[in-house]
Amino acid sequence: MSNSMILLVVPSRALSFSIIVCILLVWWQYMTSLDTVVGPSHLDLGGDVQFLVRTRQSTDHRKLFPVPEKSRKLFWVRKSIHAKLYEPVVRAFHSRGYSLTEDPKRAHLLWSDHPFSPLYQELKPWQRYSWIPDIDQWDDKDSMAYNMNSYFAQRGETPHFSFPETYLLHDKTEFKRFQKRLRNGGINDPWVLKEPTVNQGKGVVIAGPHSKPLLNIMNSDRSKKKRRRVAQKYICDEMTYFGRKFDFRIFWLVASVDPLVVLYQTKHNYVRVGAAAYDERDFSKTQSHLTTHTFGANEIKATWDEFKVYIEEFHALQGDRLSHIKNPFQHLENQSKHVIALLADAFKNMTYTTRGISSQNAFTWHSADMIVDNDLDVYIIEGADGPGKDEDYDFRIQMHNTMFGDMIDIVEEVVRRQEQGHSIDVQAMQKDGVLGSYEVVYDDGRMYNYSFHRSAKKGCSISGSSEGSKNTAVNVPDEFVEVLLTKASLTALPKKSIDEPVKTFYMEGRTSQNGEPIARSLRSKGWTPVDDYYSAQLVYETEVPNKFPDDLQPWQIFNHVPKERKTLSMLQSQKDEAQVCDPMLFNGRKFSVEVFLLIVSQDPLIVFYHDGYLDIPYDEKDENEFLHRPKQDTAPRSTDGLDPIWRGSWISFERLLRETSIDSPMLHVKGQMKTHLINAAKHFKKRKQKAVTPDMAHSFGIYKASFNLDRNLHVMKPIVHEMYIYSEGYQEIVDLHNDVFGSAFDLMEAYNSTSFDFLTVLDSARGGYELILDDETGEEFQYSYEGRPSPC
Repeated sequence: MSNSMILLVVPSRALSFSIIVCILLVWWQYMTSLDTVVGPSHLDLGGDVQFLVRTRQSTDHRKLFPVPEKSRKLFWVRKSIHAKLYEPVVRAFHSRGYSLTEDPKRAHLLWSDHPFSPLYQELKPWQRYSWIPDIDQWDDKDSMAYNMNSYFAQRGETPHFSFPETYLLHDKTEFKRFQKRLRNGGINDPWVLKEPTVNQGKGVVIAGPHSKPLLNIMNSDRSKKKRRRVAQKYICDEMTYFGRKFDFRIFWLVASVDPLVVLYQTKHNYVRVGAAAYDERDFSKTQSHLTTHTFGANEIKATWDEFKVYIEEFHALQGDRLSHIKNPFQHLENQSKHVIALLADAFKNMTYTTRGISSQNAFTWHSADMIVDNDLDVYIIEGADGPGKDEDYDFRIQMHNTMFGDMIDIVEEVVRRQEQGHSIDVQAMQKDGVLGSYEVVYDDGRMYNYSFHRSAKKGCSISGSSEGSKNTAVNVPDEFVEVLLTKASLTALPKKSIDEPVKTFYMEGRTSQNGEPIARSLRSKGWTPVDDYYSAQLVYETEVPNKFPDDLQPWQIFNHVPKERKTLSMLQSQKDEAQVCDPMLFNGRKFSVEVFLLIVSQDPLIVFYHDGYLDIPYDEKDENEFLHRPKQDTAPRSTDGLDPIWRGSWISFERLLRETSIDSPMLHVKGQMKTHLINAAKHFKKRKQKAVTPDMAHSFGIYKASFNLDRNLHVMKPIVHEMYIYSEGYQEIVDLHNDVFGSAFDLMEAYNSTSFDFLTVLDSARGGYELILDDETGEEFQYSYEGRPSPC
């Protein structure tokens, strides 16, 4: 049957039953030939149905633009590969065997989290760029509200309830509409006033009923020019997460712009929980009504799986009130998918087009922030075109690895199909497992649709006594309960359980590039962040302070040692002045060896060594970042890594050294490095003697040392410097950081705790660390060798 419009005429009562059946059969054949259901065709939610419905037709005018083989596995990022915002994406590209190029003209896939308009018209047809023009039409809060209202008006519909009532206060007509709304009862409701182009809770005012901001707007003559602002209806009777306000962030991928294919992330969304107790009866405390804006220690994140359990437990506590919802978490997700499908359809011809782009196609990755009320009704608060990618929790690493790795797989499959002249068959891609953790919600005019019966809303005034709609019956976890710290040793601190002492840390910049691996490791070892510098047992500063702080207490632990800045400066000045005249090269390129030094104590001096990685500068003549294991290399995969091998990994360094003519080359190189580090550590102890008093905090230090070596494997004196974080654009670096910091905190905790015998826990706590000096036991690593003459 053709796809032309079918006119259905309502039959008269005289029409025979057989004719009615025929008409229904024809209609059914038409619908099944037009749309194929993706995913479950029916969920037992009171008769509600989810499916993809076609909204418009499109034609496939595909041309063949094959990717040049020299560019197929090259990617480019707009900023430095080490930029924090790009690290998870860069890591995903590397996991799929891509290498970086700094020339966008050579790259197959190009990534940016912000627009870079000069590239739009310079791209080749075979290139794919992760950005498209006019994306701010939905990213800005005012533009999204205006365009979505226009979209529903064109469809002859009232705005979907998932899009809260919103007014543009900088538009004269909208401003007057809002004034009228306030005069007609809106002044009795709470509203949220927002600046549309800022995030992280900035520029937000919570305006309660009859509040001064609302009265000022209602009585204003609008004689003065106003900045861009929107007024959005406050969602009443919100669900809380253990008593706190929260929102959940979902991610979605535009796999193709022409045709438009939009996918919803099903496994790795997450929850953002605010820092204060939630109270809808008091709108004077802004912090209680925002999810994240201070980056305070009490603001937490929860995984999608944890959220699912929470929703199901909440639903079970409601009894008959929500009994019509059979699958509560699926119900929540169905609404989220429908919202994203509506966004895609609304902006199909505005944002998601190839207009202004010289390449054949494009892809993008976004997020949207949602809240849910106690009836399990979902509302979208805002979208983000380039959402943040903090990794201060372990689960965020896995989340990013999965969603970005799957994203690259999907884009590659779209490219493969289009360069061969085939259509993008999302059903085949789903069947073949290409979609991974994503699910189709929009496919070239077919959109995900979900409808259900929605309960009537009663407003915020009754939220305090809403017949069990509040989840106060859920127990509050220990980490939400404030405890009074006793200023004593680790084991004397208040305990959450008999065997588990409270361990707290203070660190600014937990979501900064230099702080994330540290915060992540501390959390994984059971440490909880606090905002109070003076009550934290562990104080961690990511940069060397000018002087050792004199206001720390003896029971506190500090991650720097006295006279550290001067000692590091002295060590750098004592580095070998002689240049490596014949340096060892890696495929013709210079490199340095980066290893780690841990000083657990200065008196007695206890020092550990940890392997690291190779720092190989970028070279446009050799952009391949990987090695491939030769067939004759029979080393087990468990010790020789996965194929391909990152050139900067320790495994590749071992392979490089095996190519030399020196016996036991790795032992020879590490022996020299350890000897140099012992000498460096002794300088820390020398400069500390007169600086430490008995009432000072315990201190430790984690440092990085950079070595150079020549082709005779003579290792030069190192540069020892503070622990700046190398970009986590490789999974090997993530794993390395987890052990460097995690094991260091284990060793530090064991040494500073009265409940541990330090020597007995070394084997289990040290991880990848090797003890090279212990004044208390007299143990010291020693290595002697006969050096070869300089090749110069």
